[in-house]
Amino acid sequence: MKRCPRCGVAKPPADFYRNKGWKDGYHPYCKVCLLAYQAERWRTFGVRKTARRWASTGDIRHDYFARIDTPTKAYLLGLLAADGTVSSRAEWNHIGLEVQMRDRALIELVNHEIAPDVQARARDRNGKSYCIITFSSARLKQDLCRHGVVPRKTQFLTWPQDLPIGLEWAYVLGYFDGDGSFTLDPRGERTYPHWCVLGTVGFLTSVKLAVFRHTGIQCREPLPRIGCYLLAKSGAGARVIDAWMHQHPNLGLDRKRLSLMEIAFRR
Repeated sequence: MKRCPRCGVAKPPADFYRNKGWKDGYHPYCKVCLLAYQAERWRTFGVRKTARRWASTGDIRHDYFARIDTPTKAYLLGLLAADGTVSSRAEWNHIGLEVQMRDRALIELVNHEIAPDVQARARDRNGKSYCIITFSSARLKQDLCRHGVVPRKTQFLTWPQDLPIGLEWAYVLGYFDGDGSFTLDPRGERTYPHWCVLGTVGFLTSVKLAVFRHTGIQCREPLPRIGCYLLAKSGAGARVIDAWMHQHPNLGLDRKRLSLMEIAFRR
């Protein structure tokens, strides 16, 4: 027999749902209490189950990506292109973003710009803490797909066709903060930077063309990696790309800003 802490009644294991997350292999609430608890939670917090995940039905700016006309919109589009998820089921409009807890400022930006009433949540996985935000919007999903952020984008991501040329730096910065990195190679008192981003070969070719169009820096062709491709640049060219991406002082992760990385390195 197992006692449900919600109703206080001892019941046989068959009256509890199996759940490997608990020591005895069963959820602590009995089936009746668990279903009642979930219904109460939906009524209280205004959430519903969408795409087998929790998605909020609160205030969402459904037309946010109708036009990419500000640096912040271009940045968030790039970020979702790198780390976002879009439901592959036609009847589901689930959109989500999950980042490590140290980068929770990205979730806060999505919260503020797109889904003000949606509550982000935290979870631990493989010994690391993550911050997650999920919401549901048919219009947002449609516009994201139109801009190249499609389901299973790991294989099918493409460069947005109607992205203004003047905002390409913000889009690349958002993508870089999701799927890019800077590393520093110490050489005496100086450092030698390496810049790279991961993605599909077609998408990275578009990134390469955008970088050359605005900076004159020529990167080599994307190199194959396990399950993806890599676009990279080192040395002085990496510094030029960093300066081009970080045109706005308030956009971008500080930990991926080359100038701040070098200051921290010298300390």
